[in-house]
Amino acid sequence: MSPVTKERTRYLVLVALDLSKKLSVLIMAMSIMSLAGYFYDIGFLYRPAEDQVATHPYTAIQAFFIALCIVLNRPGRRQHIKWILAVSLLLSLSWLADEILGSKILYTIIPFTDIALSEHNAGKINHVGINTFITFLLIWFSVTMKALNYNLGSQSAAFAALSFPSLSLFGYAYSITPFHGEMSLLSTATLLLLSSAALWSTANHGVVRAVLSPYIGGQIARFQFATGCIFAFFLGYLVVKSIASIQYSGVVGAYAVAVCWLIIILVTISAALFERSDKIRRRMENQLANSARTDPLTGLMNRRAFNEVLKYEAGRTNRYGTKAVLILMDIDHFKGVNDTYGHPVGDEVLKRIAATIRDNIRDTDSACRFGGEEFAILLSDTSPEGGLTVSHALRKVIEETDIVPLPEQSIKVTASFGLTQLAENRIEDALIRADKALYQSKERGRNRVSVHVLATPRHNVYCRRSNQVVRQLAF
Repeated sequence: MSPVTKERTRYLVLVALDLSKKLSVLIMAMSIMSLAGYFYDIGFLYRPAEDQVATHPYTAIQAFFIALCIVLNRPGRRQHIKWILAVSLLLSLSWLADEILGSKILYTIIPFTDIALSEHNAGKINHVGINTFITFLLIWFSVTMKALNYNLGSQSAAFAALSFPSLSLFGYAYSITPFHGEMSLLSTATLLLLSSAALWSTANHGVVRAVLSPYIGGQIARFQFATGCIFAFFLGYLVVKSIASIQYSGVVGAYAVAVCWLIIILVTISAALFERSDKIRRRMENQLANSARTDPLTGLMNRRAFNEVLKYEAGRTNRYGTKAVLILMDIDHFKGVNDTYGHPVGDEVLKRIAATIRDNIRDTDSACRFGGEEFAILLSDTSPEGGLTVSHALRKVIEETDIVPLPEQSIKVTASFGLTQLAENRIEDALIRADKALYQSKERGRNRVSVHVLATPRHNVYCRRSNQVVRQLAF
């Protein structure tokens, strides 16, 4: 059959999709750990250092629910996550109502909030900041869009969600408190992982697919990501640590964050544009490669491509002792069809015969237009007896089919077959034997099958099938 050039396997996409689920499970474990810290009064589980910001129970519960949605967000299970998403949205709206109206709705539906409130009133920061709220809202939107199959919208929301915990990470690294505010270091790590999990869950679409591409565009994008962001981060870190003024360190930190995100945005957009143009180039290359191996009229392999398959199969039979059968097939009295009905009808006959061959052989077999009205078929892992069965079935289908139905009449054609076993590296010998068998079929009246196999002490065997005589000749 005519080969199709396959795209490279996108291993990084597969890794990202798998990692999305594993990160979500990790986040669920981290959330349970934080809640266990409140339950068992183990402070370092939700506040790693005494002088640091704590992870609020709201943050732990929201992270658990959204991570669970990412794990369940797959075909066949999406009906289960709508209630989880509804609860998550209710928690976010409750926090917003408490902040705007001064109510205590969140404190009545979230456990351990009394502990968080008492710690916050005692001067230990344990509160949900606006940056944490917005991050959760964006991740919620991303997961919801993913569940509705709006993958580009999901990616956009996940990218936006990443900006807040990444800014917080810069704040902790550069010791700039306004950058992280009331988002604890543990919450920063949780939200970074959660945003990444939401983003990577759409790894097979859009800009993420382009960045993770195995082709040159994706490779360049990943290199630019790594070098650009790492350089900007450490350069900003060195400058901030060398500046005594907190005012200027904040400016430098903001500049480093802006540079990193500018790099991310530009590289992502350029990767997507490059992937689009490179996909067109790959498609054109595939078309050129296939046209060099394909007969343009029938869509089967041409002789050059078939010879390559023949050589490979001959080598395989020698190495592993497998069996393969080569069949040559010729349309009987095809010149008469062209002379009577014209070449357009003759071309249609060739196309219909090619389609008939395709429909009656396996995907693992190969077929080609060998020249003119002659076709060649290679049956891999097939004995001569099996090849004989296939040839007879194909001959009968061709004989009984209206190949080209015309308004006045239908054209029927027959075909003669010659087959042999492929058993050595010299494919020329196999072609000669198959051609001799084909000639034998024509000599005996056409529309029949002849077999020419390798010489053994027991050849010159005659087989009668229907009203056909099939001769196995010694070579």
